[in-house]
Amino acid sequence: MQKLLIVGLGNPGRQYTNNRHNIGFLVLDSLAKEFNLSFSEDKKLVSELAQNSQIILCKPTTFMNLSGEAVQKVLHFYKIQEFCVIHDDLDLPLDELRFKRGGGNGGHNGLKSIDALCGSEYVRIRCGIGRPERKEQVASYVLSDFTSPPNHLITQSSQALMHFITHRDLSYLQNHFTHKVGQ
Repeated sequence: MQKLLIVGLGNPGRQYTNNRHNIGFLVLDSLAKEFNLSFSEDKKLVSELAQNSQIILCKPTTFMNLSGEAVQKVLHFYKIQEFCVIHDDLDLPLDELRFKRGGGNGGHNGLKSIDALCGSEYVRIRCGIGRPERKEQVASYVLSDFTSPPNHLITQSSQALMHFITHRDLSYLQNHFTHKVGQ
């Protein structure tokens, strides 16, 4: 089975570490611990990467709006056919977790960049971060820290990814790991 590229979306830099927009990085950090992997920066691939014989974990260092540049470089360098992206989703309540292949970007600039450079037919792990009261608050909301650590969301996402790495079965993820608030 070919290596699976798993991309977590976020912004590089200590000041963004616990931002809602960085849930993808937080999930990858958890997954790296599960596999006893550590990240190292690859300047040519504009990413922090961690890998073993099954997976390549990728945290783009391009900032969110240019994530597609890093993903495209990693896909081409490693000749990867299949990848998945973990990202924050304003349209889902906090702690809700959903999975899909392809589809629109929902206005998410990181997904827009990936779609433009790599196509849109990849697996998406959508991590609900909720939505601010007013539309004009969106930018400051996604770049603000979680009020409390999203441990449940990170754990659920990591467990789902561990299953997906082994089985590559999206429908199983959708049926067994989708988490809605109140469940």
